[in-house]
Amino acid sequence: MSQARLGPGRIHHCMRSIGQAELALQMMVERAQERKTFGRYLYDHGAVSDWIGRSRIEIEQARLLVLRAAWKIDKVGAKAAADDISLIKALIPTLQTTVVDRAMQTFGAMGISQIRLYLICGLKGVPYDMQMAQMKCTYVRFLVWKLTRVKKIQPKH
Repeated sequence: MSQARLGPGRIHHCMRSIGQAELALQMMVERAQERKTFGRYLYDHGAVSDWIGRSRIEIEQARLLVLRAAWKIDKVGAKAAADDISLIKALIPTLQTTVVDRAMQTFGAMGISQIRLYLICGLKGVPYDMQMAQMKCTYVRFLVWKLTRVKKIQPKH
C-alpha cells in the first residue's frame, strides 16, 4: 500500500530533475554560443557539440519514460506501474548529474564549485563503480602477469 502512495511523488521529483537538466542544457548552449577558444566558438568544437546533442537526446528519452510511467499510473495504478517507476528512479538522477556535469565543464573554471564536488561525492554508486573497476583492473593485471610466467605448452601433433 505504501508503494502506491509514492508513485506520483516520484513522478513529481523526476520531472523536477528533468527541468533542472533542461536548465543546465540551456545554460550550456548559451555558454557555447558566447565563448570562443582558439578562435572558434565552443559549439564548433566536437566535444561540446557532442555534449549538447547527447544531453538533448537523453533529456527527451527520460521525459518520455516519465510520461509513460505517469500514464501507466493513471491507467492501471501505481502498483502495476512499479517497473516503470523503478526505471525512472534509477535513470533520472544519473541523467541530471551527467547533464549538469557537462554544463559545468562547458563553463570551464567558472563551473568548478562546491556543487560539482557535492555531485561527484554525493553519487553513491560512483565510488563503488570505481572500486569495482580498480579491482577488475588489478585482477586483469595479475592474470596477464601470471600468463606471461607460465611455460608455453606446445601443441601435440
